[in-house]
Amino acid sequence: MKVLLCTITVGEGVNKICRAVAQELENMGIENEVFNVYQDCPERAKFVSESYYKIVKRIPRLARFFQRRLGRYDRNLLKAKNYKYIKKDVEALRPILDKKVNEEGFDVIYSPVASVALTALLLRREGKINCKIVYNIPDFNIPTYAELCNDIDAIISPCKEATENLLKSGFDEKQVFEYKIPIDAKFLVQKDKKAIKDSLNIPQDKFTVLIMSGGFGFGSNGKILNDFLKYNKNVHFIVVNGRNEEEKNKIDKYIQDKNLTNVTNIGFCTVVDEMMTAADVVFTKLGAATMCESFAKEVLIITTKQKLYPEFDNMLHLEKRNAILVYNNTNQCAKAIAKLTCGEINYDKLQDNFKKEFNKNSAKDIAGLIKNI
Repeated sequence: MKVLLCTITVGEGVNKICRAVAQELENMGIENEVFNVYQDCPERAKFVSESYYKIVKRIPRLARFFQRRLGRYDRNLLKAKNYKYIKKDVEALRPILDKKVNEEGFDVIYSPVASVALTALLLRREGKINCKIVYNIPDFNIPTYAELCNDIDAIISPCKEATENLLKSGFDEKQVFEYKIPIDAKFLVQKDKKAIKDSLNIPQDKFTVLIMSGGFGFGSNGKILNDFLKYNKNVHFIVVNGRNEEEKNKIDKYIQDKNLTNVTNIGFCTVVDEMMTAADVVFTKLGAATMCESFAKEVLIITTKQKLYPEFDNMLHLEKRNAILVYNNTNQCAKAIAKLTCGEINYDKLQDNFKKEFNKNSAKDIAGLIKNI
């Protein structure tokens, strides 16, 4: 068996999902390849990525309104047979998938990208490829046109609501598998919290908050840190700035000017799993990968109301289940952190609710499904 795991780099989430499943396939001795569908078509990749971020930056709420109408999991699934909103993607993907599958002889296509799954099905219906197709819904929604994949071999559902709507709309029970969102095996490895805190010079008794936001959607890490420090002098903060060197330098200067000893400021980080291990709470956006990683490391998420889709749907789903803390602004988040540290907010109850929404064995379950499909 040979499996092609198709991803597209808009955010890092779907890349991580593919890598998580690929690792489990490899553990089972199954040949596989993680394939960025636009790797040889940089113009298209740039267009897809830049177009999306330009739209959501200029009109985030309007973009989210239309995306939710087409993608939330409790909507009436479309009966139309056309796919006009992603037609350009499908046309761009047709020759790429056709060539890749036929030249290299893949038996299964797996993807967390709806346009890839639909394109693969269209090619199969036309007799141009002959392989099994598995689509993994990567967030707490049902993306646009997923319902047009009614002859797919398997569709992975993230939650009960999505499963029920798919079944109600014509999918067969043999097609729908509620395995939830795959988690990178790296985050499932339990690490020594004490040792990591020691390596970061964080006192063992300090409640620790990881700030991992930085980009569009929250504003600067520096402002967030400043707001959080107002109400939390006895909390230790880890700030991860990614590739934003300017922001890291600003925070370094802020730490020096204020003579702060309770802030660990980091640039680009390759050990996010260790930072999460050290933390009790993470302030972050609600992408699929981040949610799963937080769950795996048993760290509670606190966030402000999400502007972007599908993070907005992820927020609504978890908020409805009292599984995260969501506030209007970072000032309110800061006050909530203070309440967590003194027990006014029940940390354990939130964590118990959060754990119910994810599955540590998801990637392994999906790999097993692919093996036996």
